[in-house]
Amino acid sequence: MKNQGPQIYSSVIRLSKIMRYSMNMEEGMVPLQKEIDHTKAYLLLQKERFGDQLQFNFQIDDEALRFPVPKMILQPLVENYFKHGFDTREKTGEVKITCRQDEFYLDLLIEDNGTGVSESRLEEIRMHLMNDRIGQKGESMNIGLKNVYVRLKLYYGRRAYLQLKNLEQGGLLVSIKLPKRMEGGKDESNYCG
Repeated sequence: MKNQGPQIYSSVIRLSKIMRYSMNMEEGMVPLQKEIDHTKAYLLLQKERFGDQLQFNFQIDDEALRFPVPKMILQPLVENYFKHGFDTREKTGEVKITCRQDEFYLDLLIEDNGTGVSESRLEEIRMHLMNDRIGQKGESMNIGLKNVYVRLKLYYGRRAYLQLKNLEQGGLLVSIKLPKRMEGGKDESNYCG
């Protein structure tokens, strides 16, 4: 520990930030900036673990950073890469997170270079997400994904979506589309200002 004191200190600080953020139950919606910061802290911890075997980058529309999003929707999707795709890749692991917006929607894209998912497994996951029952077979493998999906439906109903798609070059793309206006027409863009 003496030789790696600063590195260990940084890792402990990141871990404590992750724990505080995930355990704070007072916030249901947070500015996108908080979600990005939490996900960066998680990826930096993984970078400490995997070193040069992991690269990540963020492409973010700065104007979207104040936009409110349901808490804990990005990190669980990134974590799935480490659970299901990282160990099976053939080259340096890569994660790319893109956040962009237009007049009506905020798009959050999580892209990796893992092996992707078979089409039959993608269909199983889609069916699992749409099934309202809790405790069904296979849920333990998709609990993070299911939690994100349930929160999106809770806040936005059918106006938001989560989609999984295999990439042609290999890997998986998870897309989240959030409406910028709530059901009653209220503009959400100033919610976290």
